[in-house]
Amino acid sequence: PDEVDEVLLLAPFLGDDEVLAEIRAAGGLRLWRPAVPPDDEDFQRRLWLGIRDRWIEDGDPPPLRVVVGRRDRLIEGSRLLRDEVVTEFYREIGGGHDWRAWRPGFRLLLAESAGGG
Repeated sequence: PDEVDEVLLLAPFLGDDEVLAEIRAAGGLRLWRPAVPPDDEDFQRRLWLGIRDRWIEDGDPPPLRVVVGRRDRLIEGSRLLRDEVVTEFYREIGGGHDWRAWRPGFRLLLAESAGGG
């Protein structure tokens, strides 16, 4: 945490539908407890536990900027992150999970990160 100035996420994979549905069904990340403690192979649940523990419960997330295409098949993970963690910048832009969205999304992230957004 002391080494990260900000986090830029472009169309991130934050978990499959099963994991995201578990979190939503629990009433959100603060209330969610995995039924079985995740093992080393279960990076998705470990990721969300880390987000909860470090960014929500500790209350000290780094500046977080997210860009994702409105038709991206992975958008629900980004929306869950937006709903659960205070983000400095969150945008849904045209496109899917492809270069037509990533190129302008990357430029948007860089401009916002540099203070130009």
